[in-house]
Amino acid sequence: MNRFSALLASASLSLFVTSAHADTPTPGFSLSAQPSPVFGSTSCVLAGGDVVTFDGSTVERWTSTGNYVSTLALLPGATWASFVTPTVDGSTVFFAESSNHGVYQARTDGSGWSQLTTLQLAYDAEVGADGSLYASAMPFGFGYDTDLVRLETVAPFTWTSIGVIPGASGPLTFDGGGNLYYATQDTAFPAGAGTTDILRWTAAQVALGGLTDVNATLVGADFDGGAAMDFDEKGGELLLAEANYGLNEYRIVRVVQDKANSPVLVDAGQWISTLQVIEQGSAATLDAYQPSSGTKLVYATTDFGTFNDLVTLTPKRPVLAASGSGTSGQGPVTLTVTGGVPNGTTFLFFCPQSAYSPTESVYNLPAFKFFTGLPPSNVRRIPFLLPTDANGTGSFTFWNPGDLQGQYAFQALVGGATGSFVGSTTSTLF
Repeated sequence: MNRFSALLASASLSLFVTSAHADTPTPGFSLSAQPSPVFGSTSCVLAGGDVVTFDGSTVERWTSTGNYVSTLALLPGATWASFVTPTVDGSTVFFAESSNHGVYQARTDGSGWSQLTTLQLAYDAEVGADGSLYASAMPFGFGYDTDLVRLETVAPFTWTSIGVIPGASGPLTFDGGGNLYYATQDTAFPAGAGTTDILRWTAAQVALGGLTDVNATLVGADFDGGAAMDFDEKGGELLLAEANYGLNEYRIVRVVQDKANSPVLVDAGQWISTLQVIEQGSAATLDAYQPSSGTKLVYATTDFGTFNDLVTLTPKRPVLAASGSGTSGQGPVTLTVTGGVPNGTTFLFFCPQSAYSPTESVYNLPAFKFFTGLPPSNVRRIPFLLPTDANGTGSFTFWNPGDLQGQYAFQALVGGATGSFVGSTTSTLF
């Protein structure tokens, strides 16, 4: 899920920043950003939305809006922060630094913290289904290969190498089945193009140990570096933050075979240091044009000098609105879709308000989850597709003779130019 790269996070990097902070999501998504509560810190999000930061000396808890809650841990001196990662329930965070190479745990209720062990140059970590902490590290120092390490989180807090992978340390993550994913790293700086591969080992292999790049399954190839990873369990997809200082390339992708086939979610303006998939409760997925109430993605981005933001990526559902004098009496009514597919199409349908439910049902269509409060058995359709412009806006105007207001609920599907639908709008009543 995390973290700052120790090789890249030097003060001198801020002298070479050339691009402005301007992240661009793919159509059908939106971004919201706020400054990290502690500049230069690594961070994670707890269940419930609070943020925990670690700046190398202090671990602090903050509300989702950036208000201070409490100090969870205070190291005796300044160090270089590596990562901070939570347990699933958010009751504990594990954090590490690469100055004295300490690995620690802290209770998020503020009741205490302690050092677990020392582990040289730990880069990233995640809690496994067995409760152990799994980390990528270089326990023998720079110039050696990366060890994948299992750290017991109960006394005596021993750690065991379960695999050795060539190259510098990279990010790792698990899926819900306990399979482990790891992004290989180039030993050169800046990393060369196409030098990062994504490896996977089964839960059984992880339990047995002896992991290598040879006995791994290659699930993604030829990426331009990997700064952070997380697995979208609901969508069944691995998300990777590609970050390459030499190529000035910073983006978040869904891993599909290789770089060329992996859809881009975000083109980021600067370095990405964390990546965390968060479930909010609804059935909506982390897909374009879905409701924003389901899965979201939080990442941190920084230029190492002027900004350090926490950015939230959510689906952006298109909006359908009714306007015109005909909404309250005789006259024209215009139904307008905003936020649809650029240069695409929209398909309008309606039902009596008496059949409409504000609580939407969800239908698992082959291409997307269809959220609607209009029962299919009561729906009537406008019998043609309407075009949307380059901004994804389209409209349809009809005449209300004076007796339609208060009678109908409208909704629309949105799709590409050929009418291949990918999502639905909100509903509107008049």
